[in-house]
Amino acid sequence: MAQSMGTVTLEIEIGNIKENFLFFIIKSDNFKEDLLLGLDCIQKFKLCQDENLKITQKYKKEEKVFKVNMTTKSETDKQRILHKYKEIFAKSKFDVGVINGFEATIPLKERKYISRKPYKCSVEDKIEIEKQIKELLANNLTTESYSPYGAPVTLVLKRDEEKKSRLCIDYRELNKQIIPESQPFPRIEDLTIRARNCNYFTKLDVNSAFWSIPVREKDRFKTAFVTHHGHWQWNCLPFGLKSSPAIFQRIMASVIRKNGLDGFAVNYIDDILIYSKNYSDHI
Repeated sequence: MAQSMGTVTLEIEIGNIKENFLFFIIKSDNFKEDLLLGLDCIQKFKLCQDENLKITQKYKKEEKVFKVNMTTKSETDKQRILHKYKEIFAKSKFDVGVINGFEATIPLKERKYISRKPYKCSVEDKIEIEKQIKELLANNLTTESYSPYGAPVTLVLKRDEEKKSRLCIDYRELNKQIIPESQPFPRIEDLTIRARNCNYFTKLDVNSAFWSIPVREKDRFKTAFVTHHGHWQWNCLPFGLKSSPAIFQRIMASVIRKNGLDGFAVNYIDDILIYSKNYSDHI
């Protein structure tokens, strides 16, 4: 839970342009940056990613910071809620739920079977791949396949880890054949407007999000992939398909809307933001 400690207006100077912007003061262990610029600031200065760009911050002494303290009761309430709903929090990346009432489909431009040989990999990588396949099978996320499709897999480094542990399926050839969904994603400026008068925020990250959506049974053979020791296909929506983000965005937004949560919650793919004006409403 990220708590807003208040707001402050800062003067931002870039080049010869100066402008005042409202910033939220957030207390969170998840933020590594000292300052995050909003879309209003980015648009005003027409910013782009440039390592040579320098930003000067000027703090006015007369500015007032409106602070909300985190009380012992608030912390107790938070821990009580976390304990009450502890079953919904994942214990591993393979610990996923199922979004009932929805299925993902994989429409193709043409029926063109795509099959490639497994990629060459080290003995250590083979052991890790086999370990993850066993866990996928044990959790009913994949099953053995006899499909004419077969995409190769590889292991890549995860952020902040030294050992390669992210199993990636090379669906590039299949993606060329997939008919994409035209699902819109939330605009950042719209999210800012919706939450501008709120003081409390909680961000939930859906664990292994795509895996919580079943793939329609007659489309599952299209997701097949090959390793050095077998041929498998997904029962659920895999990472790597170009349509997976749009499918999950549509389904998650529909779940929020149908349950009457869209007045205080919004998702951007697998990140769900809950926002409230006061602590009692937030809890």
